[in-house]
Amino acid sequence: MPGPEAPLERWEFSRPDREPGAILSRTLGSGVCGTDAHPWQGQPAGVPYPINPGHVSVGRIAVQPPSPARAAARPASRAFTPICQR
Repeated sequence: MPGPEAPLERWEFSRPDREPGAILSRTLGSGVCGTDAHPWQGQPAGVPYPINPGHVSVGRIAVQPPSPARAAARPASRAFTPICQR
């Protein structure tokens, strides 16, 4: 989202560096909910544009840490962050 009421754009990013033991996931899709509409409408004031809306994502694990940390990283597991409760 480049700015308030501006058309949404598709962005490509280079592969980020991983912290030791971290998993790198490739986002395949991301949902946008009503909470994401507020910045598009310019609310609240002071939003640092551009921003990347969407906080509900689906992806695949692209890089796993080497063993033994891999034992804790289960590809079949799901992660959920209850940011939007509606």
